[in-house]
Parts: sequence; C-alpha cells; structure tokens
Amino acid sequence: MSLLALIFANTADACAPELTRARAMASVPFGGRYHMIDFTLSAMINAGITTIGIATRDHYLPLSEHLGSGRDWDLHRRDGGLVLLPPNCGENTQTRLQALSGSLPFLQSRNEEHIILADSNIITAIDISEMFTTHQKTGADITTTYAQTEYTEDACGQNVIIDMDAQSRVTALGCYGRRLGRHNLGLNIWLMKREYLIHLINHAIARGHTSFTRQALAPRLGEIRVFGYSYNGYCARISSLCSYYRAHMELLNAENRRALLQAEGKPVYTRVRNSPATKYTAGAVAGNSLIADGCVIEGEVQGSVLFRGVRVGRGAVVRNSVIMPHSYIAPDAALECVVADRGVVAREGARLCGREDYPFYIAQGAMV
Repeated sequence: MSLLALIFANTADACAPELTRARAMASVPFGGRYHMIDFTLSAMINAGITTIGIATRDHYLPLSEHLGSGRDWDLHRRDGGLVLLPPNCGENTQTRLQALSGSLPFLQSRNEEHIILADSNIITAIDISEMFTTHQKTGADITTTYAQTEYTEDACGQNVIIDMDAQSRVTALGCYGRRLGRHNLGLNIWLMKREYLIHLINHAIARGHTSFTRQALAPRLGEIRVFGYSYNGYCARISSLCSYYRAHMELLNAENRRALLQAEGKPVYTRVRNSPATKYTAGAVAGNSLIADGCVIEGEVQGSVLFRGVRVGRGAVVRNSVIMPHSYIAPDAALECVVADRGVVAREGARLCGREDYPFYIAQGAMV
C-alpha cells in the first residue's frame, strides 16, 4: 500500500473559537492526555503510513511543541516521516482548498501513488487499511468517509451531507444549513491518487475556486467516480464548545471509551511525558471520572475529565466538568458544567456553574 497522508491543522478553527484563540484545532487537548491530532495521526500510523504532512496556518507553535520530531509516533525518519508544512495563507480563515494549494510543493515532491486527506476536529477509530481496500474494490476515483449522524443545532457549517445511490456512489455533496435529523455526514476523510489530487488542485486554482468540496468536486460528480465509505464506530465531531464538552461526557461511558481508546489493533499514540502518578490525599473523593497522571486530588471530583497536572484543593468540588492541564481548583471552590482551559486558577470559594447544553468556559490562564 503506497499511501501518503495530509492532515489539516487549522481548517476547523472557526468552529470553536474559544478553544482555538491561541492554538490550532489540531492541538486542542482531548480525553485527559491527548491532543485532537493524536487520533487522526494514530489512524494513519496504524495503517502503516510513514509520511504524513501537517498543513498549518497560524498558532502552530503549540502543535510543533507537541509533535516534536514525530518520534513518539515512530515518524522520526530520514525520508518522509512527519512534515510540518509552513503557513501559506495570511487570511483569518483557511479553506481546505487554500491549504491544499499551499501544500502543492510537498505533494509534488513525493512519489506515493495514493493520498488520504483528513481534518483534525473529527475523532474516530477508523481503519484506514479497510477503507483503502474498499477504495480499490469499487474502482473509485475518490472515496470519502461518512457516518450516520444526527445533524444538531451546534453543527459546524463545514459539515457535508452526502447523498448516494444504492451502490454507494455519491450523487450529491452539500452543506444544507439547519437540515436537522439523521444524515450521512461526511467525516472529511478523502482518499484518491496523489497525481489526481494535484490535477484537481491546479484545475480549481486556474478557475479561481475557493471551496474544494462545493466547487472542485460537487459539480463533477457526474464525470468522476466518488464512492462513500461507511464508518460505524465511535465518532466525536468537535464543531463547537458544546460538542467538545459533550464528547468528554460521552467518554465517561465505558463502552465509548473502549471503542475509541482500547479498540483492538488501533492504539492511540501521543507524546510521552514522565509525570508522577496521581495523588489522592486523605478525604479525597472521586467517581466516574477520567483523571490523568500528575494530578493531586484533595477534594471531590465527580463525572469529570481532568488532564495532567490538575490540582483540586481540599473542600473543592468539581462536577461534570472538563479541566485542562495544570489548572488549580482552590480549596472550597465549586465547579459544575465547566470547561476550564489550560492553566486556569479557580480561587478559594469560587462558585462557577454552567449547563450541560451551555457549559461555562474559562479562558486559558484566567484567574476567577
């Protein structure tokens, strides 16, 4: 299998501006010890892909620090490996087509026959090898992945609804705004020949197109063979702060956790950190929570996800919340339905409460 990969680090930044104000979507913390990009990267690694490009726009320093040389993903290689592509667009937002245009030198320098494209805001345990086998069996020019998903009110406008015929050939690609209900929602994972992608990019640039899906692909569905590949496993689509919070609450369900983090033959890799074990002092209480290593728990934690290095003071209560790395919840503080970004300090006696459908967000480094 001769396969190259390209991951878009910034194309979904506008979906959750609170989380991406100082970082790319790809480097948003997720699941207690991971970053968003870890799940996409791991799927590529598990399929045996050894050359992966990361298309960036801005706020790429945290991502660069997390990825390093790629050694933790076995991508520290003399040829290929992990390639962090420099920013190519000065706009506040970056479309997939703009990212592809800036990545052309990388695409043209490689010799792999096929390429797979993926975003950073969709978390799955997809089997890329199986998708590639299906792509070859159907004789498709392009294969795109979709999942039967509820289109919710907080869905990001980048979501694409895919219509297909009985043979799974795609007949329409479209963003239909608030067309609520269950639909075949694209996961923005595309597989095709590398040379064909280069042709599509050059064709789109020559005509002044700005959208890869709506302008470069959708009008040509009658002449090119685009097939859908159904993904039926666990999927989390981070399209807002609410969906980010909801995905963490779903991880507290053991079945979802096993499907994503403990799937057989699909390990999730991340940067290795030598943190001490979490310490629980006398009187500490914790239940139905994910608590990463390096934490100190002196108070009560219920139904929450705590990242590395979080400290919960004596008498403090954290319920149904997501607390990012190196935050401090002072004694007698109480947090419920809160998303606390990295390095937050909740002062002694603070009372912060959101709702499950509207969590209270505390910005990175804030003291409240």
